[in-house]
Amino acid sequence: MAGGHRQMDLYLVVAAPFVAAALVALLGRRLGRALPLLPIAVSLGLSVDLLRRLPGVMAGEAAAVAVAWAPSLGVSLAFRLDALALLLALLVTAIGALVLWYADGYLSPDEDRPAFFLYMTLFLGAMLGLVLADDLVVLFLFWELTTYASFLLIGFHHRQAEARRAAVTALLVTAAGGLALLAAAAWLATLTGTLRLSGLPAAVAALGDHAARPGIVLLVLLAAATKSAQVPFHAWLPAAMAAPTPVSAYLHSATMVNGGVYLLARFAPALGGDPWWTPAVTATGLASMVVGGYLALRDDDAKRLLAHSTVSQLGMMAALTGLATPLALSAAAFHLFTHATFKATLFMTAGAVDHAAGSRRLSEVGGLARVLPVAAAAAAVAGLALAGVPPGNGYFSKENVLAALEEGPWPGLTLAAAAAGSLASALYTARYWFGTFAGERPEAPRGPHPPPLALDLPVAILALVVLVSGLAPSGAARLAEAAGRSLTGEGGPLHLAPTWGPALWVTLGVYAAAALLLVTSWGRLARLPAPRWSTGGLLEGLGAWTVCVGRRLTEAYETRGLPAYLLCVAAFLACLAWWGTLWAWPPGDLAPGAVPPYAPLLAGLSVGGAAVTLRSRRRLTLLLSLSAVGVSVVLLFVVLRAPDLALTQFLVDSLSLVLILLVLGRTPVIEPDPTGPTRRGVEAVVAAAVGAGVLGIGLVAYGTPRFPSISAWMLERSEPATGGVNVVNAIVVDFRSLDTLGEITVFGM
Repeated sequence: MAGGHRQMDLYLVVAAPFVAAALVALLGRRLGRALPLLPIAVSLGLSVDLLRRLPGVMAGEAAAVAVAWAPSLGVSLAFRLDALALLLALLVTAIGALVLWYADGYLSPDEDRPAFFLYMTLFLGAMLGLVLADDLVVLFLFWELTTYASFLLIGFHHRQAEARRAAVTALLVTAAGGLALLAAAAWLATLTGTLRLSGLPAAVAALGDHAARPGIVLLVLLAAATKSAQVPFHAWLPAAMAAPTPVSAYLHSATMVNGGVYLLARFAPALGGDPWWTPAVTATGLASMVVGGYLALRDDDAKRLLAHSTVSQLGMMAALTGLATPLALSAAAFHLFTHATFKATLFMTAGAVDHAAGSRRLSEVGGLARVLPVAAAAAAVAGLALAGVPPGNGYFSKENVLAALEEGPWPGLTLAAAAAGSLASALYTARYWFGTFAGERPEAPRGPHPPPLALDLPVAILALVVLVSGLAPSGAARLAEAAGRSLTGEGGPLHLAPTWGPALWVTLGVYAAAALLLVTSWGRLARLPAPRWSTGGLLEGLGAWTVCVGRRLTEAYETRGLPAYLLCVAAFLACLAWWGTLWAWPPGDLAPGAVPPYAPLLAGLSVGGAAVTLRSRRRLTLLLSLSAVGVSVVLLFVVLRAPDLALTQFLVDSLSLVLILLVLGRTPVIEPDPTGPTRRGVEAVVAAAVGAGVLGIGLVAYGTPRFPSISAWMLERSEPATGGVNVVNAIVVDFRSLDTLGEITVFGM
């Protein structure tokens, strides 16, 4: 494979965090206060390695490696590092190192630090695998691993009911999106014959206007919307603020929530030409931008305010992926970088406020700039970036967002929505900073105290990144342009200087409107009316309902004894049989050969024996009638020219009869549990459904074989593969040896 070791060591990049997680699990208690150094060192080392690859990736090179995993299914352990993957991987590792350092100072000594750093390291590895995966199945596995790691981190304070509810809600929403991603991957693989992300654009283009494309678009959008908290699935993200602040700063601003935008960007070149893609994705993004901004304006909790802001900013990026133009995708990558840096900074400043003052509610804190000067300065720099004001790096990325929307369809509508979202971002940023660091401090749960160095230094470093990339944005812009080229083959030229046009007029209008509202309506911003509908209660109710139904089903299934187990199994078989019957119905010719006239008599004998068995209450009569059923089935097999089945059935019935007779006299008489008419009616319905379903499958299989016969293959391969001329022996001993082993085990038991 070209590229040699530089490509093969992609496996080491993906594996390193999981090795670190294993060491954390094994040595966590022994390392004590030095525990965070291990995952921090791994994150920094990976960041350095990724930076080493930066020149080649910027030049258009893409390191790729693949090893067959399930060749019959076309699944490979395939990873690929292009400019977009490198951008995300740098955010995952570099911000991860800073957040892990921050968490060391944030967590109290009595918390379970080994478990926390284990979960964080697992998440780092999962997110790194997600952005590097080039196989849809591998992408799905890492996608789900981020979901489960997020569940553990959100519910880290598992003794708190709020944390448990938030973790379950996030798990249900994002796991449902994962199933949608799996369905989309299976559908695409079936239609195109490939699971490679890098090969999807050409493979999907070859499909043309296939009828399945709208369905695939919907599934991909569903997966992305759940992971990136887009309307109407946005409520899980503010609820997840029950997690410790380092989790919010890492997962819910810089990494995990970017996964949905990343997925949309990856699929945009393949599905962007579909007539459903741009309206569906762009409308979802713009709605999320406006709804998230409005909810952020009225929230009093600093972390929830920033979480709603994240929903809004992610909506802006999602809208750009819906346009699927080179400029839009480059602008989305640029804003993804700037948003991750300034939003992680703001979350860490909120954590410093909570750590110092014991509260993060804007109505309970204030005037903290004197106690938290580093956090106040960092929040000012990051807040300018969020509001789109120079010298924050968000100014340049937002200008390019507006320029991309201006060139897309419906420029008036999209620019109006972007203006509303930008205005909201300026207002809630001002509410956050002035409400936290300016003015006089109201009564708080405890007097504020200066934070430890581990809370100040990571925030200062990240704020410095925001400031430097705002004063000199060309480096980040070039990487974003390379990310756009890696998707479409042509990168949109990003604008790093103001140009007169609608985008600039929107920016100036937002500045003027924000200044006017801050002067005239400052006190009314927090008293905006609540929306008349919210998905938060719906999602929490869905989580509670799911848990309740699961508990009820478990109680019903696990406590009723053998009859309940058999009834559940029979009901499942009935559903399976009916599904198979309806899928293959109608049957073809039902008379391919002559059936002996006495075959119906044998079938009637079997039915009669079964009826006597059901009605009998004496054990010996019951045993003889059951044996009559077995004998009638044996004779029916003989009539239908299946001597091997007849012999097997005869041996099983005979052996069973002898064994039961030997122990019958030594077993106590056990009266059956009394069953009411309702239970007997349910059992009768289930039994009839099983019988009718199996009859339908039999009719279909007898009349119209749906699959080619395997007999010819067995006859051809018997002697060359096994050395045996008796094909029956070859089947029993070689081709189906595990079946034979299972039957022998049953006989032995």
